[in-house]
Amino acid sequence: MLGGCLAYDAARAGRRSAALVVPQWMGLADYEQERCEMLVRQDCVAFAVDICGKGVRPRSIAEAGAQAGKYNGNRALPRKRVNAGLARGGRSVCPRDRPGGP
Repeated sequence: MLGGCLAYDAARAGRRSAALVVPQWMGLADYEQERCEMLVRQDCVAFAVDICGKGVRPRSIAEAGAQAGKYNGNRALPRKRVNAGLARGGRSVCPRDRPGGP
């Protein structure tokens, strides 16, 4: 399952710029969520796509390298996953923004 972190200011109405945040090779983490929140303060809607998949988090550089290797030789795969994450993005919010979240 793919998803990600959608961040926006719900108190603001009207159109805003959108930004797509693609995580570094260790996967979607607090850093990407912080970047989304920073973009919200810049009056954007931000979405950090979880390319690896829900719950898939490399625990070491070796695991991250193996995960990244899946995409290096197959440019269509990350594009497909980004698009799938975007399609799901409107129904996802950053975990820290959920009621009872961190």
